[in-house]
This record gives sequence, C-alpha cells and structure tokens, in this order.
Amino acid sequence: MKRKSSIFLVGGFLRDLLLGRETNDLDFAVERGAISCARTFAKIIKGAFIVLDEEHGCARVAKKSGGNIFTFDFADFRDVSLKKDIKKRDFTINTLAVDVREWNGGNLKKIIEDHAGGKNDLKEKIIRMVSIQAFEQDPLRLLRAFSMRAVLGFSIEKETLAQIKKDRELIRNVSAERIRDELFKIFQSPRTASVLKAMDKAGLLERVIPQIRVMFDIKQGGYHHLDVWPHSLETIRQMDILLSEARKDQELDLYLNETIAGGRKRKGLLKLACLLHDVGKPQTRQREGERIRFHGHEHAGRAIGNSVARHLKLSTKERHLLG
Repeated sequence: MKRKSSIFLVGGFLRDLLLGRETNDLDFAVERGAISCARTFAKIIKGAFIVLDEEHGCARVAKKSGGNIFTFDFADFRDVSLKKDIKKRDFTINTLAVDVREWNGGNLKKIIEDHAGGKNDLKEKIIRMVSIQAFEQDPLRLLRAFSMRAVLGFSIEKETLAQIKKDRELIRNVSAERIRDELFKIFQSPRTASVLKAMDKAGLLERVIPQIRVMFDIKQGGYHHLDVWPHSLETIRQMDILLSEARKDQELDLYLNETIAGGRKRKGLLKLACLLHDVGKPQTRQREGERIRFHGHEHAGRAIGNSVARHLKLSTKERHLLG
C-alpha cells in the first residue's frame, strides 16, 4: 500500500510486544487521510471497514482470522508531527512508535522510537501521564490508568495519581459505555480488589458508580467485624482469591470466563455483584434493642443493582444475572 503521508504503528501493540503479551489490536497514527488509508487497507485484507470519528479522522478495520478477531485502528495525527502527536497521548508506555515505511519484516523491536521515556517506564512498571493536560484532553484516561494497573500489574506514578485526584470530576463527561468497558477490564483482572481500593482512595470509584455512596459510613455491628463499605471491598478481595483457585478446575474456569455480552465475562459480572451485594442495607437499617437489623436488604439491593446495570448500559441478560 503506497502512500505519500507517514504512517506509524503506535501504542499498545508495541507496549505489549516489549512485555511479551499477545494482542490482536493495532493502532496507526497517520499524518493525514487516516480514513482513506483504512478504507484501502480494508480492501487489501478483505476486512470490515468502520468509520469511528469522521470529524477527527478515525476509522477501524476488523478481520477475523484463525478464530480470532484482529482490529486495526487508523487515526490522523493530533498535531502537525508525530512528536507533537505523542505529547497529546495518555501515558508514556503508550507512546512508542514504529515508522511503517522502515519495517521490512525484520525485528520490530529494533526500530521502535521512544520519544517520551516509555521504554524505561515499561522496565520500571510505571503508569505515567504524558502531560498534566492528559486527563482534560480525554477524561476516560482517569479510569484507564486504573484499568491498565489492573491488567498489567503496574503502579501509577505519584504525580499522575495526584493529577487524577485533581481532575476526577471530569469523568462525569464520559459516556457510560466507555466507562463500562474500562470498568470490566478491572473486574475481569486478578487484581480487582486492590485496584478498586485505590480508585476509592482517589475518589474516582464513587464517581463512576455513584450508587455505592449510600454504603459509606454505615455501621453493621453485631458479628460483623467490618462496616458495610469496607466489608463490600473485602468481599471483592475474597472473590479474587476464590477465582484464582478456580483456575485449577478447567470446567469451572470455562464457566466463569464465559462471555455474556460485548466481551464481558461472567466473572466480571460476579465481582460487580460482590461489590453491590449489600447496597440495600443503608435504606433497610433498623435498630432493634442492642442489635442492628437489615430486614429485606436483598430486595432493596436488587432494585439499586438494576439501577447500576442500566447506568452502565449492561445488556438485558447481564441485568438478569446481576439481579
């Protein structure tokens, strides 16, 4: 495919290549004419062509091969050059680039360009914002920092975390569908509990699932050693442990990893249910003598859980399973 404009393979594919992780998603930054480039590429590989954002010049090509679906995203530069485009990206580990014209089928790792210290942050396992404007440019990045921590097991650099706390209100400007997709990366990871606790501490979790606020500062008393909210987070931690053990049972593991809708798996939905299992307690809390009771909290919780499912645009089947 001959073109006059520059095309660079960028982002997650190169990051995962250096980490030794498999991925079927490739992103290309195009100097100009990304949509036209994607359309031509789709014809060459006989793939499906989808325009994602005509105004900003972004399109996708999807191709099924060997039982897997490969996606190729093409987007126009966000500025006049690759270096300036990189300065508008999210995290340093996603700024690596390869000039497609320089690759002749050899070792891709040898020609990777690193303009923002991404290789070193990969080595140190750090998630670092490219600039302090990163979250203003796309508020979903606030949540993506945590989903990357969940998937990769990296740490969020302290200045980046401080900026997330500062910019956390911006997440309200993000569509429910985009939030849902990042949340389920967290729910489907083996690190859900620690990541949700970090999100809670940063004040972000209650902004993506506002219904959880009713559980804050609700005491349980009696035989409970934790109050409602810390108990809910502890339930997630115990579920992480149980799911880790479940991997030893092939049949059970297949069941838990069953895709329910939109790439979202049963185990992710199960963890969301764990998070919300006591959400009905605050409105049913009653004191009977020296004891605190929560009669019917499961029924109240079902209604709130349904509200969360609708808020996150989950499918009808997911809503029924969650209930």
